[in-house]
Amino acid sequence: MKRWKMTLLGIPVAAALLAGRAFVAPAVAQDKEDAKSQVKDLDTELAKQMEVIDEAMKKLRRTLRKAESNTESLEWIDKMEKAGVKSKDLAPAMAAKMPEAKRAEFVEKYKKDMEVFIKTVGELKAAVKEGKNDKAQEIFKALKDQEEKGHEKYTEQ
Repeated sequence: MKRWKMTLLGIPVAAALLAGRAFVAPAVAQDKEDAKSQVKDLDTELAKQMEVIDEAMKKLRRTLRKAESNTESLEWIDKMEKAGVKSKDLAPAMAAKMPEAKRAEFVEKYKKDMEVFIKTVGELKAAVKEGKNDKAQEIFKALKDQEEKGHEKYTEQ
């Protein structure tokens, strides 16, 4: 008898759960589509160069602390510098979504900001070559700030 009552109570509960799942499924599908569109933006040459810069920034955060790691730091700085130079000649994906009238100005501002970034990377390189790791860490903080501000301006979040 108890088993029969549980079955009767279980049917409406199961139906409610299944109905709720029907409402969740479209949301999950939408999330997958959003993820695919974000991947397309990450598939650009600029995104690849920015990944190199990001990786170098992560490594430099650790290597700049120790003077004995300066050789490794210089290797990462060179990679970052090359990626920055390549990135300067590219346009952010966000530019394609802007009105034509504002696009040229947007890209020009991006290029100027990348020139400042590249110049700061050169200063970092010089400090590391001179063995001034304290100064290099200060310059690194400035680079980190430039990176964060650049992401706010030139990427969709």
